[in-house]
Amino acid sequence: MIVIKVIHNNFSQNDLNKKVEVKPKFVHTFCDNCDSELEISEEDTHIGWLGASFVKCPCCGQESMVDELEGITLTKDNIDYPIHFNRTNKDLKNVVEIQKDEVIKEIQRGIDYFRTNKDEFCWYTYYGDLFVIIFRYEGDEEYFVLVTRDFYETYIPFEKGDYND
Repeated sequence: MIVIKVIHNNFSQNDLNKKVEVKPKFVHTFCDNCDSELEISEEDTHIGWLGASFVKCPCCGQESMVDELEGITLTKDNIDYPIHFNRTNKDLKNVVEIQKDEVIKEIQRGIDYFRTNKDEFCWYTYYGDLFVIIFRYEGDEEYFVLVTRDFYETYIPFEKGDYND
């Protein structure tokens, strides 16, 4: 049996009722768009694409990912559209508009892929403002081709039940 002898009790019951003020943690980050250095707290951010923390730059007004702060792990249960997605279209900065002839070449490339890979049923490519996906429907003897020039994307990590065991 352990016996502890109290020499002097400094514990105050009032300490249990005190609210401890937590000061926000400040971090320094740089705007992805204008490279301005910003000092921000977690309260200045919001969760966006990939579940990462983002801040709206007060200098240029653009959204920037804040690598210095934790985001959330996206799951099928917490995914929010369009909040957790990155939008791609030709009107956004650094997005190249893909021309019509290149779109046609990509469709042809996808069909050629199926002709040499007989067991495949899906092919896709995306870059710039282009997303092309083609499905092979053998029973219908046709290809289903979907082309979009304005799309949203994100990544959701596998969970334990998603693996083939």
